[in-house]
Amino acid sequence: MLREFRLAGRFRTAAASLYPRLVPRSSGRSPTGALLLGLIVTLAAVVAYSWYITVQISGLRQLQSNIADRNRKDSLQLLRIQNDLNQLALSMRDMLDNDQPYPLTAW
Repeated sequence: MLREFRLAGRFRTAAASLYPRLVPRSSGRSPTGALLLGLIVTLAAVVAYSWYITVQISGLRQLQSNIADRNRKDSLQLLRIQNDLNQLALSMRDMLDNDQPYPLTAW
């Protein structure tokens, strides 16, 4: 067990001595500028996407209200047509009834 500990200790010292050669030394510059630039780019993307979504939603709301208005007008027109056809049917029924003293040509 002591031998395993010694081997592990050698490995640690060997790895520690290789570490500075494998990792390049930093140039001393702070990453703050790059991080701030990344934050600004990210915030700009979020703001642009939010604006785009807001414009799209307002366009969809306007389209929905226009479609609802057109459907309402079309429904009213269909009701008028149905009423006119019903009045025509009632008039034709009255024309064909034999209860009236005058003939069909009088209508």
